[in-house]
Amino acid sequence: TWFVLNQRIIGKEFALSGSEQNPDLTGKSVRDVIGRARTDVPAPVKAFMDHGADFVVEKDLDALVRGMNAITGDGLIDADGLRREITARDREIANPFTKDLQVTAIHGARAYLGDRLIRTAKPHRILDPAAGPLIAVRLNILTRKSLGGLETDLSSRV
Repeated sequence: TWFVLNQRIIGKEFALSGSEQNPDLTGKSVRDVIGRARTDVPAPVKAFMDHGADFVVEKDLDALVRGMNAITGDGLIDADGLRREITARDREIANPFTKDLQVTAIHGARAYLGDRLIRTAKPHRILDPAAGPLIAVRLNILTRKSLGGLETDLSSRV
């Protein structure tokens, strides 16, 4: 499973995903938290982009797909199929009457000033070269051995 985005999105939306990426919050620095609104990509997130084993950063979609397939070694990602999906999403961003629930949620989140300044990127096309480079992050699904006191096995059976 992959998460495909661009630098404009990762700068805002990865900044709040863990304490390692939030030295401003863990250091309890109000000045640094406010400064985050002016930062392109926070240094800890940039380090993930540059050195993360599950990150692919490329200027064009074909190179991004090659990098994704190189990491997994299985060649399952099809550049044309991914381009169709991203282009469809980008069309919805430009549509003021979108029915896409994720795009609607982005617009809703941006109605709150704090989210607009710090947490959510301004809606834009993922394939917009001005918002690049493109980034793919390989995701790993995590499971739990217990769920609210119910015993489960690794196949998620109770």
